[in-house]
Amino acid sequence: MQVEIKLDDSCTEPKIVIYTASMSEDVQTIVHTLTDSPLQILFGKQGEKIQPLIQEDLIRVYAAGGKVFAVTDSREYTLRQRLYELESRLPPASLSGYPIRKLST
Repeated sequence: MQVEIKLDDSCTEPKIVIYTASMSEDVQTIVHTLTDSPLQILFGKQGEKIQPLIQEDLIRVYAAGGKVFAVTDSREYTLRQRLYELESRLPPASLSGYPIRKLST
């Protein structure tokens, strides 16, 4: 299986296309996993560099100054998503692991 990821700043939502000769059990499993489970990876920006962020690495997600930030042990990243989008994308059980909140500015 080949996997290709293209980063595009103009892309507002991830899009996945699967090219296959037939609908195998493996392909059905992949489709089921992608459509039925919340997205586990976010992309954060630090300066000009875009970095994939795994939700288990997040300590805190917050909004301040009109931007949304994600904090890990070592860095802080700017996110494209709004807080309400993250709350709907991340599993409720994981929200207790890191508070998502808006800070007054």
